Amino acid sequence: NNLTLWPDSRLAIDEGAVLLQGHFAGHIAVHHGAALTGSGRAGRLHVLAGGTLAPLHTLSVSDGLTFDAGSRLQLRAWPNGQVDQIDVARGVPQLNGDVLVLPRKHQLEWTHDTSSVIVKSDTDAIQGRFTSVHSAAPWLEPSLHYESHQVRLHLRLRQGELSPINDNFSTGWAATLRNIMSEDSRFVREAVYLHAPQQNPFWVHALHSSGDFKSDNGHRAQRQLSGMLL
Repeated sequence: NNLTLWPDSRLAIDEGAVLLQGHFAGHIAVHHGAALTGSGRAGRLHVLAGGTLAPLHTLSVSDGLTFDAGSRLQLRAWPNGQVDQIDVARGVPQLNGDVLVLPRKHQLEWTHDTSSVIVKSDTDAIQGRFTSVHSAAPWLEPSLHYESHQVRLHLRLRQGELSPINDNFSTGWAATLRNIMSEDSRFVREAVYLHAPQQNPFWVHALHSSGDFKSDNGHRAQRQLSGMLL
């Protein structure tokens, strides 16, 4: 079957996820348990309670953005300060709900704090605020800073017990092993954050990852990880 959408159509996403590419001039509503992702441009965008918006790099909105209470904005962040964001051309952005940050790259590549714009309004002042912000990585502490026409995400490296190298380990190999376990634990957290808003309590999440690790003390390790989370 084919789905035809005219430029001024109304799109209601009730389940699953929709990838937005190119320009869709109509109104998009993201309902409970559904998600909208991509780097295209929407006419008007409304994320309802239980819905998720996950831009890829930059998702643009031409005429108004609304987050309801209980909605979610999901963002990826990189050690160089790059982060997914929303650019609103016209209309008043109405903010609510929570923000979930999914850090990319290995923990050891995060060497300094970052500050990046996640919501930008070209014309109208932003109204409302997100109710909370969380990071899927325990070694990053996120916070939001509001200005009249933009919202910035600050990511601060946690010090002490969550730092990459812990003096409680007596050998470099143990420290390297701890870093690998800390890095891989994010897969479980990300799966839970992704599927928790869905109405169906039963879900399956496939994963695969491989990598090479090298510490400052010369210890090296390789690991491959694959499987399913239920």
